[in-house]
Amino acid sequence: MAKTRSTEIPERARRFADAYFVSMNALEALKAAGYAGNSDALRKQSYRLLTDDRVQTYLETRRAKLVQATDHTLLEVIAQLKTIAFANIKDVASWTTDSVDFKPSSEIPSEQAQAIRRVKGRKRPVFGKDGEKVGESLDFELELHNKEAALKLLASYYGIDSDWNSIVAGLARFNLVLKEDSNQPSGWRVDRLEKG
Repeated sequence: MAKTRSTEIPERARRFADAYFVSMNALEALKAAGYAGNSDALRKQSYRLLTDDRVQTYLETRRAKLVQATDHTLLEVIAQLKTIAFANIKDVASWTTDSVDFKPSSEIPSEQAQAIRRVKGRKRPVFGKDGEKVGESLDFELELHNKEAALKLLASYYGIDSDWNSIVAGLARFNLVLKEDSNQPSGWRVDRLEKG
């Protein structure tokens, strides 16, 4: 009767795979997992382990989890940057020439609240015409996170700030546009921007 090999990775091989996943150095991983021997024996053992389907499957699973976690974290960072970059102060405050009113925090959705860097309040004495203290007023300051910095980070992430886009934007300021032209040595020509 043929013997079937277990798909379960042995504990020592798992320790090797965990150490290898971190260091990407097979000899260091072998030593961390408790393998011993001369360099030739260790080299052969690392080859056996790295070509073992169970070890490869285990490493692929770890890589996939890392990618998924990294993607999730990256998406959270991008979402946070978008919240800051596109925050509108009118969502949290209103003002006239005479006063500024802040929305109560309970009325500000969590996503918009994340764009707020700081809220500071301080009491200030209020004096009457005769100089006597008649009460106190509470002054508030509200500061949003740096929109420009968030926009720059988003532009960098999406490639909007690339040299190519800078050139295109610079030309557009002068009503010029780049067009492909195989007759030109560069493959491009500069034309006036067509209106209409």
